[in-house]
Amino acid sequence: GWGRKHPIHRWMLLQVKRPRRNMGQDNRVEGKRYLLVMVDRFTRWVEAIPTAREDEKVVLKWLRREFIPRFGVPRMIRSDNGTHFKNVHLKEVEQALGITHKYGSVYHPQSQGLVERALMSMRNSPGSDTHLTPHELLTGQRMPGPPADNLSLSRLDIAKVRYTDYMQALTSLVERLSTQVVAVRTPAVETTDENRDIQVGDWVRVKVHSRKWTEPRWEGPYQVKEVSSHSLRVNTKRKDTWYHRTHCAKDSAPSRTLDQVVSDVAESQP
Repeated sequence: GWGRKHPIHRWMLLQVKRPRRNMGQDNRVEGKRYLLVMVDRFTRWVEAIPTAREDEKVVLKWLRREFIPRFGVPRMIRSDNGTHFKNVHLKEVEQALGITHKYGSVYHPQSQGLVERALMSMRNSPGSDTHLTPHELLTGQRMPGPPADNLSLSRLDIAKVRYTDYMQALTSLVERLSTQVVAVRTPAVETTDENRDIQVGDWVRVKVHSRKWTEPRWEGPYQVKEVSSHSLRVNTKRKDTWYHRTHCAKDSAPSRTLDQVVSDVAESQP
């Protein structure tokens, strides 16, 4: 085998001349292999933190030692249902600090779409060596977007603000811009209006995403415990889980519940 002191010969170096010819996961850099990505929903500020592991300890350490000392305690955190976000230790810290944690719908990556949009921005940013974006290098053309001629927004000229009045001017500017952002930003509209009439207490069937071809596509019915604009918290046979409305189908109430069936079976046994 090769030791650390052996030189790397020329034949070991591969010269890449075309895209999608040499791909793979990056090696560890200073013991770090993963990225914990955070995107602020209002300003779209991106934080990408390199980590050695992907577990709840990494999230807690970053939250307590880096994010809160710099920006303060957030009021709400949104994430997927991974074990590094959905665990007892993080829940205890959030309860102690008064942080509300909202989880996205299972099997619905659009619930965390801000991270995907941040990645799209990176793919559309020119590199320092090539002066071309990754999208241009991969496709040979610019990423589709609105024409620049239609953009009439003026750029901020911070140089015109006097340094002595900087804080006061910046505060006023942020207030004005925040009002404009709230006025023009509208909630995302779903592509379908199915199941908009489902309320708490109704019964639904949920779509099965991991199944064999001989197994049914839907399971249930299960009772709805909580509703939001896009998701339903359903009391399944395993636990309460959030499902996107498009993954649910309204059904009639069962004549007998699972608890009643179990009770009848227990009583019938000698």
